[in-house]
Amino acid sequence: MTILRSMFGVVVGVLVGGALVAAIEASGHSMFPPPPGLDPTDPESIRAYMEEIPAGALGIVLVAHFVGPLIGAWLAARVAGYRHAVHAAITAGVFLVFGVVNLMFIPHPWWFTIADVAIYVGAGWLAGRL
Repeated sequence: MTILRSMFGVVVGVLVGGALVAAIEASGHSMFPPPPGLDPTDPESIRAYMEEIPAGALGIVLVAHFVGPLIGAWLAARVAGYRHAVHAAITAGVFLVFGVVNLMFIPHPWWFTIADVAIYVGAGWLAGRL
């Protein structure tokens, strides 16, 4: 029973956290809309956009990458009901893996890459402590 509760907690945490990330990033797109003609399926189009993306837009992404994993990892720990730090770390680890894959496929400024990885780790740590 506890393994099912553990898995359920992590799944719920990833889904809720992912929804929060998407919602915050969507609000960022409304404040900083992508340029007309941007083709999200064309790597060169994405690369060109990332070279001129406003710092505010990247800041909102960093906020999303902190809030979503923080709430998701906290929720996973609460749903699991035991070993809170472990469940928070697993959930934040899922977000970290997705984040690193994103960083590998979409070129980002060096400062964003460092901050993004640190934010995922920090969100998981903080969620485990809460």
